[in-house]
Amino acid sequence: MNEQPEFEELEQIPWAALAARANDPWRRVSQVVLGALAVLLLGLLAARWLFSGDEATIMTLPAVASSRADVAASAADVAVAGEAVPPDPVEVTVTSSEPSVYSEADLMAISVPDESRLAAMRAEWLVQDFFTVDGDDGAAQGLAAVVGEHSLPQHAPAGYSYVEWARSFAISSPQPGRYAVDVAFRTLVTADAGGFVRTDPRAVTVIIDVDVDGTTQLVDLPSPATLPEMVEMSLAAIAPAEASAEMTATALRIAASIGSDPAVLGVGQVDGGWRFVVEIGDRSGNRWPVVIRR
Repeated sequence: MNEQPEFEELEQIPWAALAARANDPWRRVSQVVLGALAVLLLGLLAARWLFSGDEATIMTLPAVASSRADVAASAADVAVAGEAVPPDPVEVTVTSSEPSVYSEADLMAISVPDESRLAAMRAEWLVQDFFTVDGDDGAAQGLAAVVGEHSLPQHAPAGYSYVEWARSFAISSPQPGRYAVDVAFRTLVTADAGGFVRTDPRAVTVIIDVDVDGTTQLVDLPSPATLPEMVEMSLAAIAPAEASAEMTATALRIAASIGSDPAVLGVGQVDGGWRFVVEIGDRSGNRWPVVIRR
């Protein structure tokens, strides 16, 4: 029996074919793309792990914010890892489902400080007219609606009275639009020997209504009020001192702005400065001492 030796047959692959496959450009591009995707995926997983907290709060904002305060309050409630996060500034446009309707009174309404000033003005004016008797009863006729059947001295004066000054010193509002104004005043009245004399200061309360358009109305006759407490001036003794000629000339020039023929009566130092007592006169022929502080 003829035995023939077994030979292992090997398939031969040309080396040029293997080299061509190894140098395939599309294969290299696909490998680069896959590597980049892998790096990106790893980066996203790392970022999520670093910035994720143990707890998370989900906030649902309303579709339309009612005001900036609501947005700020809602944003302040957001928390990350249990710590509050300050809200970023949010610009909100407030919308309303119903159009705002303003009445004529709303459009014409004045502020409360303006109302109180109008009430004080009308109260001082009332005191001027009410306590002035100068032979003209025009003011009395204007008060007829408040006085009613009662008579005022303006119609048949027994003497003359002039309000020297009238100033409001307290205002209260018992109800919206109504003001109780306390007014201090002093009058000059005729003297028996001729001329006028001053009366002691007095005070009355005048009730005034102020409408939304600024119209004022007297509510009732004046009623007695109490004057604020006042004390006499107290001045400690001041040691005389000698000021420079320049400072003295300055004091005389200042005093001359309100009177004539100024003359220095005394000079002293007080509160770290100078105090000049200067006498001045006017066209009446009288002279008064005034103080110039420098």
